[in-house]
This record gives sequence, structure tokens and C-alpha cells, in this order.
Amino acid sequence: MVTILGNNSKEKLLMKCPPTRRHIVSILVMLYGFLALSSLSAQGFPPQTEFKLDSVNVGLAGIRIDSKIHTSSAGDLAQVAYFVSARPYREISIIVVPFGFKPGAEVVPVAAPGATGDYEEALRAFRESQGGIAQYAPVVKIFGRKTVGMSHLVSLPIDGPKPKLVSITEWVAEAGDRMWILRVSQEVSDLEAGEKAGDALADLTLTADRTLRNRSTLDTRSRARIAPAAPGTEGGLPSKAVGDLPLPAWWNGSDCDNNHFQAVSGQSSFRLGGVYRGVPACGPRPLAGGADVVASFPGVDQYEWECVELAKRYLYLAYGIDAYSANGKDMVQNYPGTLLQKVSNGTPGSAPQAGDVLSYGPATTYGHTSVVASSSVPSSGTCTGCIQVIEQNNSASGQATLSISNWTVTGGPYPVSGWLHYPAAVPSTPGSPSPGSSGSPGPVLSSATAQLSWGSSSGATYYSLGVRDLTTNALVVDTTTTGTSYAAALSPGRPYRWNVAACNATGCSSYTTPLYFQTPSSVPVMPGSTSPGSTTSPGPVLASATVQLSWGSSSGATYYSLGVRDLTTNALVVDTTTSGTSYTAALSPGRPYRWNVAACNATGCSSYTTPLYFQTP
Repeated sequence: MVTILGNNSKEKLLMKCPPTRRHIVSILVMLYGFLALSSLSAQGFPPQTEFKLDSVNVGLAGIRIDSKIHTSSAGDLAQVAYFVSARPYREISIIVVPFGFKPGAEVVPVAAPGATGDYEEALRAFRESQGGIAQYAPVVKIFGRKTVGMSHLVSLPIDGPKPKLVSITEWVAEAGDRMWILRVSQEVSDLEAGEKAGDALADLTLTADRTLRNRSTLDTRSRARIAPAAPGTEGGLPSKAVGDLPLPAWWNGSDCDNNHFQAVSGQSSFRLGGVYRGVPACGPRPLAGGADVVASFPGVDQYEWECVELAKRYLYLAYGIDAYSANGKDMVQNYPGTLLQKVSNGTPGSAPQAGDVLSYGPATTYGHTSVVASSSVPSSGTCTGCIQVIEQNNSASGQATLSISNWTVTGGPYPVSGWLHYPAAVPSTPGSPSPGSSGSPGPVLSSATAQLSWGSSSGATYYSLGVRDLTTNALVVDTTTTGTSYAAALSPGRPYRWNVAACNATGCSSYTTPLYFQTPSSVPVMPGSTSPGSTTSPGPVLASATVQLSWGSSSGATYYSLGVRDLTTNALVVDTTTSGTSYTAALSPGRPYRWNVAACNATGCSSYTTPLYFQTP
């Protein structure tokens, strides 16, 4: 076991030294600490992970981090850094709440000095309301102080509709005029595994440098009106575009329900900036000192302007779905109807589409939700900043971007668990597939690289196609593409069969009728029966200076390459290709010549024939 000198030991050691020796001893103590930490790292402790959150440089150590760090943008109400991995689910979150603010995704009260006990009690009560079973939680160090945690085994729908056992361990600390929540959520198989999950967190530490004293990015400016009235307004309301949804009837003609909101709270409401199909994200964000104004929704009344108010307002205006009981993390799970599909994050081939409603933070207490405004995810299922959402009670602008990696949506204030999707109709089967014939073995193509093509299908977002090698019966191409063509590099001299289907998020059409074709053999054989000329120089004198060169056809050849050389000048006077088996060469009179020919296809060319010599008269 390696012992590291603590701060008190260091101070006492320095006090015993004469002033001229203190600097040397200080260096020795720092070196000793560095060697001790290096020794700990060598024993298998993970290295520290560093990131910036709410203007503070934070270090997390004593736990394995096996995914990308996601941190909130400056000014977002949810100041969170998280790491998440799936199957099994594992999430590490650090939530920061500056004094005077209340997080939109957590059950805790407004952050204030001395609020640690209130935060702990609120989290404990919430886990108990979830039916959580209390478990052992280790004492860890947060900003140099020993911090007692709490752990519960909870059944949660973390990555699909079926609940799974999750061990959730949480610590609360106060530092830098902020409240900090450190949360580790781990999918486990049973109670015993949950206990072991807590044991493994004993070496967890959270550190910060002097930036802990920095001012929060949620300063007083974030409470001000952050967006002017939308441009192009008429009588206080924005101009309506084709396809826009109507204003909610309960707004009584005032944009962002300003008349009602102002009458109740004494504050004006306004658009934040994010809009989808004419449905705006509204504010002010319900920060500390803000008003919780109740709006009379069809179904369940909602607070303005919480994140769920936007999602439920959109669902009602777009699909006539009455508001149902759900926090942000429950918008997908609690949806009671059948019109919309519940899609789990990480489902292969599925990405959020415009109009989908996302749920975030399955292990949080309230979570978050947003509405997808646009999506341009490629068939690879991986892109950066390709999903745009509108949201309330988080970003100042009411809009944000997400990314996707291998069909798993990343980014956002908390991990995305899934989304509600309105299924469009399955696209029709593509038309005009080419090349090939409906009967085997089909035509021989000109190249072993087959250019497969088909007509576009309305509503399709991608196409699924397959090519089978009929010699081996192996599916040599099994892929998707967003275009209407695909170049398949195949083996020469083989028979093949292929077909294609049109797909979108709802499903795929029927596959087209299989088409058969053959690729040309590897290299055609050398042509025979070449004429005129002899194999020895100078060769016969022909009857004309316009010479008819000819040769026999070669199986598998798609063209022929030939050359004629003037032996007087040594110039290659004919260097060409032709698809036929003859060529007429206009040559100079009274000259000796030599020529030969090769058979070719896309794979290559045969050897050239033995040169033949002749003379023009």
C-alpha cells in the first residue's frame, strides 16, 4: 500500500524547515505525491477524466469511462456532464445547480447554501416512490471532502419498454456557490449484483481547480428576455405558413399565451427562437424566481413553460393527442395510445425524424423532452449535428442539435432513451431495375463491376439491395443506400441474381422480381486468324495502301485493341480500339509495316497476337 502525504503533513514538514530549505522540501513532497499517484495508476486505477462544466474545470477519477463525454452548452439550464454506454446500460452524470436556480430535470428544490440535506431527502424520497430498494453506498471524495452517498435498486425502462434493474448511486455536495449531484446508474442482474456495483465505486473522486470559484454561466442575464418578437408578425402574431399547425385554442389569440401568462405572473411571455410547423418554443424559462403558470390543456393541465408543455402542445395540435401524465423522461414510456410508435434509442436502422418527440434522462428524476425539427441522418446511421430539435426550459434559444453514432442518438442535456414516431406509409416497390433478365442465366455484362440501378420510390428514405453469387449461393452484396444506383464489384465469369426494396422508418416495400445476369470471364483469349501479313519481315506487298486488317472473334471480348507501326519511321501510325473483328487502315504507299491485335473486356486484355509484316505498293 502506498501512502500519500496529506495537506496537514505537508504543512508541518514545511514549518520545521528553515526558510532557505522550504522550496527544496516542497519540490520533494510534490515529487513524492506524483510517484505515489503513478503507483496507484499502475495498480489498475483508471486515469482522471477532465472536462469543463458551467465554467469549472472538473476531474473525475476512480471509475472507468468508456464513452464520449457530453457536456451542456454555457447558459443551458441543465448544466450536466454525462457518459453513457448501452447493453448493459451504464451512465455517469455530474449535475450542477448554481445557487438561486432549480434544475428542470430534477426533483430537487432551488439551490442555496446549506441545501445539501434538502437535496438528499428529495432524491431519497423520489427513489422510494419508484419502489427503489436501498443499498450500500460508499463514501467518496468530492472536491476534497468525504461525501456520504445513497444507493437504490430501481426497475426502469432504460432502453426500451421492458423495465430493467438499475443500481442508482447518488452523492450531493455543495461547492463554488453551486449544488453538485454525482450519479452513477448501472444495469444489474439482481440484488447481489447491485450491492457489488456500489462496492466498485469506493475509489470515486470529483475534483476541481481554482475555476470552482468562477461565476456560473447561468447569471442574471439568462433571466432576461432572450429573443425579440418573431419577425414578420401581424397584429402581434407571426404570419402563418403553409403546413403550419394552428395556435392552441386556449391561447385565445395571444402568441405564447402572453395575455394569460402576464395576467397570472405579471411577466411577459415570448418566443425563444425554436419553431417547428409553426409551433414555437416559448419562455421565459422557469428559472429561480420565475412563475409556474398553469395552462388548461385538453387532458391534463400543464405548467408553462416547462419542457413537457411544448411536447404535449405539439402532440395535441399535430395528432389530437390529449395531454397525459408524464415528465420529460416519461413522454415516450407513458404514451397511452397506438397512433405513434415507441422507438428505443440505438435501434438499428432507426433515427428520429422531423415531428418525433424525444425523451431524455431515464435515470434522472424528471428528465427532459424535445420535438425534432429536422433530421438528415445518412444510411450509415452516423453523423454530427444532423438532428435539430426545439425545446423549452433548457437552452436560451429554444433549439439544439444532436448527433447520432451507429444509430444511437448522442448529445442533449441527458442521454436520449427513445422517441415517439408517427409511422408514414411503407414506400412502393421500386420500378425499372436494371441490368438483368427475369430468366437465368441472364445476359453477360460488359464489366465485372455491375452498375445496378432502379427508379425512385415516393416516401423512401433509403433502399435495401442484395446480390447473390449463384455459383457459391453466397449473398455477396447486402447493403443499403440513399441513392437509386449502386456499383457492385463482382467476380468475373460468374452468374448472379439481384433485387432491391424501398424503405423508410416504417418499413420496407416488397423486393423487386429477381434479375439474372453474368459477368464476363476474367480475360478473353487471344484472337486468331489474323490477316494480312507474314511472321517474317518485310512481308508481302499488298495490292493497296488502304489495308483491310482482320482477325477472328474471341469469347468474352467486348472490344479489340490494335496497332500498326511504320517500320521506316518507327512511328505507331494506328493505335486504336474497335468492337468489330476488322479495321481499315489508310497507310502511306511504298512503306514496310508491322501490326498485331489483342482481345479485351473490363477485366483486361489478352496477349497481343504475333506481329505480322507487310508492305504497301
